[in-house]
Formats: sequence, C-alpha cells, structure tokens
Amino acid sequence: MPGVLAAFAVLFCAVLIPLLTWRADALQTSSRHELIDGIALSFAAMELKFSAADFNGWQTGYALDIRRGAQAAATDQGAGRRAFLDSASSFRNQLDSIAAMELTEEQKRHIAQARRDFDRFMLLDERIIDAYRHGNAAAMAEADRLVMEDEIRLFQSISNDVGTVASSVTLVAMKNAGEAEVGGQKARLLMIASSAIAIGLAITVSLLLRRWMLTTRELVLQLEQLAGTDQLTGVANRRAWNERIRMVEANAKRSGQPLVVAIFDVDDFKKYNDRNGHIAGDEMLRRIAQRMQSLVRAGDLFARYGGEEFVLALANCSIDCGRAKVGELLRSMPDEQTCSAGLTLYESGETIEATLARADKALYRAKEQGRNQAVTLMPRDTAQSA
Repeated sequence: MPGVLAAFAVLFCAVLIPLLTWRADALQTSSRHELIDGIALSFAAMELKFSAADFNGWQTGYALDIRRGAQAAATDQGAGRRAFLDSASSFRNQLDSIAAMELTEEQKRHIAQARRDFDRFMLLDERIIDAYRHGNAAAMAEADRLVMEDEIRLFQSISNDVGTVASSVTLVAMKNAGEAEVGGQKARLLMIASSAIAIGLAITVSLLLRRWMLTTRELVLQLEQLAGTDQLTGVANRRAWNERIRMVEANAKRSGQPLVVAIFDVDDFKKYNDRNGHIAGDEMLRRIAQRMQSLVRAGDLFARYGGEEFVLALANCSIDCGRAKVGELLRSMPDEQTCSAGLTLYESGETIEATLARADKALYRAKEQGRNQAVTLMPRDTAQSA
C-alpha cells in the first residue's frame, strides 16, 4: 500500500504541477500581451493627437507669415509652408497607421471622419494658398475668412475625433492594466497551490511571477504618464506641459505674439495638510486646479507642475493681460485659501526653461513679500508687484 500511495503521489505531482504551471503562465502571458498592445495603441493615439496640434500650428504660422508679407511665405519654398506640408504628411501617415490597428467600430468611425475632414482641409488649403498667391484684394479677403472660419471649424472637428479616440484607447489600456493585475493575482494563487505539492518548484516560479508583477506595475505607471493627465486633479500633468509648451513656444516665435508664463504655489499648504489631513489637502488641490482650469482660455496651457505648484502659459497675451488673468485666478481660490504667483514675458531667443526660471524667481519674491499676491519679473527689469 505505501508503494502504491507513493507512486500515486509521484504521478499526481507529475500531472498537476505542469498543468498548474502551464495555466499560470497562460494567464500572465495573455494579460501582459493585452496590456502591451493597449499601451502601444495609446502611444499611437496620443502621438496622433500631438501631431494634429503641430499640424494646425504650422498652418496658422505660415498663414500669419503671408498676412505680414513675409518674403516667399505663400510659396512651397517658404519655410513655414514647407514645415506645414511636412507636418500634414506626417499627420496623414499617422492617421493611416492607427486606422490599420485593432480599433473598435466607434474608434474606426472617428478616425475615418478625421481622415475625411483632413482631406477637405488640404483641398481648402490649396484653394486658400492659390488666392494668396494670385488673387486680388477681394479674393485674399475671402481667403482670410476661410482660414479663420472654415479651416478652424474643420480642424476643430479633426481635433475632436482624434481626441475622442485618444481618450477611449487610453481608457481601454487602463482597463487592460487592471485585468493584467487580476490575471497576475490568479496566477499567483495557482503557484501557491502547486507549492503545497512541490515547495522548491513553487518558490522558483513565485520569484519569476513577482518579477513579472513588478514589470506590469512599471508598464501601468508608463500608461498613467502617457495619458498626460494628473491623476489627482484631472488637469494636464508635468509631462504633458513639457511636450505641449514646445509647440506654444514655436508658435510664439513664428507669430511674434507675446507669451506670458506664470507659476502658482498654494500658500502654507503643508500647514493645511497638517491641520486637516492629506485627504482634505488632496481635495483642496483638486478644487483649486478645477477652478483655475475653468477660468483660463481654451487655447491656454495649464498644468500641475508638481506638489502644490501649477503652471500657466498665456499665448498672444501681453504682460498687462497676463497680470489681469493671474489676478483673477488668485481671487478665485476656494474656502479663503490663498495662492502666490510669479509671472514673466517670454523673450524671443531665450529657452522656455529660462522663462520658467524667471517666473519661479518672481514667485519666490511674492512669497518673501507676504504671499497672496503676484509678482511680475520682466526679462530685463526688476520685480514688480501685481
């Protein structure tokens, strides 16, 4: 009898352990593939979204060059026009590329509509550029109207469709991330079961599984960063700021329009946390961010920079306009909470990092002078309270 039991135990282990191991491996492989595919699609969708903004920015830039009478601006040899055509080609290729990926029917519909609007946009642009090159005053006035109305309307439609796809695929990827975590947990339970039969084998596989779980969490963190949204406040995060501020800077250089950059810091936030707790502190940050986001213009760039700091870029805004807007934001703080700010004007030829550093210096002076105020520091001036 003992020999029979021993043989049965050996047979049981020989069958069950490989079966459990195979099932656990299948769970983690399937979950990981779904997660990686979702992240790849999210990357493609977000790149498409940024490419659309770049495409529109170059179109606006060369149109402004034409109206200012810049030499060769209306020809395909003009620098702005060439950049626009290159960005249009890149955007078209990205549209075709994402259309070939695994999308839902709804996502395919939005991409197809974006492609149709893009084709209409390019046909309209050919008509506009021909008027700018050869038309009389009336024809050029009509071209101006088409740029400001029809092209803006078409781009808004393109942007909405692309943005909808980017948001939906990111949500799907985040769902896959959650399912990958669940799949990993199930796999871990199977490994624990097999460890009751063969301790040594279970320890080895558990270590491998732990390594996979850590890798999965890293991919989830990458996905959260990819989304470009601060998870606490719902506004743009620092990564999104770093990417989008380059386009804002490029537009300011091309157009010559003023660009104001401001940094905000919630006053005595550590004391608020110590007094009310971190949950209340998080809620305060959410309310402040949402209130400020609701007051900035649609074309402005607002983001959480880190901790209790926020940044704002005001395109086509003079320093007086910037002071007025920053003052309005400071007066909008909820529950009598106060905030300090530093702002400055971007100077052509400098880096946006230098502009941001000057705004940060102005913020420091606002803190030194008693908080609950804004201080302006111009490129070549001393700080002035605002």
